[in-house]
Amino acid sequence: MLNTMKNISSIKIISKNKKAYQNYILYEKTECGIVLLGSEVKSIKVDNIDISNSYVIVKNKELFLIGLKILNSNYSTCFNHNVSRIRKLLAHKREINKIFIAISQKGYSLIPLQILIKNGLIKIVISIAKGQQKIDKRRIIKEKEIKKKLSILERKNLNKNID
Repeated sequence: MLNTMKNISSIKIISKNKKAYQNYILYEKTECGIVLLGSEVKSIKVDNIDISNSYVIVKNKELFLIGLKILNSNYSTCFNHNVSRIRKLLAHKREINKIFIAISQKGYSLIPLQILIKNGLIKIVISIAKGQQKIDKRRIIKEKEIKKKLSILERKNLNKNID
């Protein structure tokens, strides 16, 4: 009975970077741990977090998250944290090496996509990304509009055939 309970994983998404899906072409995703203080954990669980303007760098074969804003929560004590400090990410060496090789190419960067709680631990999902130009964004928007119109027409045709 106890062994089956350990295998069940609970995942709760805390925050998503919606800008990343619009402004970047996303390639490979990696899940990393993140080094946090106690007051930061409390703030994340209450969803006092801004992930939109953050990015990840590789320095001395380690990953660091820059620009993540974790606001102070009402439950934290006088030992509050710095809101926008640099935070270290935890990943295996082979993952870091693979990421370093990928982002060493011109135009590629590391972008955080979402912060989640998995089995009681706070994790961050990062992705290798390449920035989109306005022309690409317009093309994608047009393709979505065409798909939407086609689906509407198909539904109308199905309704006519049923009647």
